[in-house]
Amino acid sequence: MAHVARMVLLAGGARCLDVLHSGHVLSSCRFDSTMSIVPKGSMVVEQAMLTGMEIHHPEKNEIELAGVMHALSDPHRLEIVRRLDESTEGRPCGGFGLEISKSTLTHHFRTLREAGVIRQERQGTTKMTWLRRDDLDARFPGLLDAVLSAAKVPA
Repeated sequence: MAHVARMVLLAGGARCLDVLHSGHVLSSCRFDSTMSIVPKGSMVVEQAMLTGMEIHHPEKNEIELAGVMHALSDPHRLEIVRRLDESTEGRPCGGFGLEISKSTLTHHFRTLREAGVIRQERQGTTKMTWLRRDDLDARFPGLLDAVLSAAKVPA
């Protein structure tokens, strides 16, 4: 079973982050209103626990055309897919060189991943990204080729 993070809003704007496994609290931290970490007792959330969380990807048969088309409708996301299609190797999230903020890039990756267009996997402290071309071609033959061969639209 995967680790689960739970954020609880406390009185006065404070927050508590619990990391659970099989319903049991493994670690807990309290954050004040400025979001600086204030350890509760002697427990501290360790990054190793959080990196063990699995990233959700839809199964091949769960990929829906509307979700894929929505994911590919944004010029930045389409450029990410184009760059992934150039190689069979995974790429680190920071290796795309797009002129957008990290939070916006994270949003685009999440949209692509939840639609089933990309697969992401943590390797140490790096999140690697691959295009799910085989799954997309099996579900929607010719779709990805048609979209990627279309003229580029400026982002």
